[in-house]
Amino acid sequence: MQGSNDEHGAIEKVKALIPTLPGDNHLVVVEGVAHFFAGKLDQLGRAINAWLTDEVFRLRH
Repeated sequence: MQGSNDEHGAIEKVKALIPTLPGDNHLVVVEGVAHFFAGKLDQLGRAINAWLTDEVFRLRH
């Protein structure tokens, strides 16, 4: 998970990194937020919840 306005990690570099990692990985970008998700923790929580729901479903089927 990364905020689209992360000042500590350029989104394009992170996107390029994902395919080089071992395993089945993908990047979830939370739009309009910075590195620490200040004032946007609700968006982060929703993104984490959606990701966990997808992962649990994938593992069960």
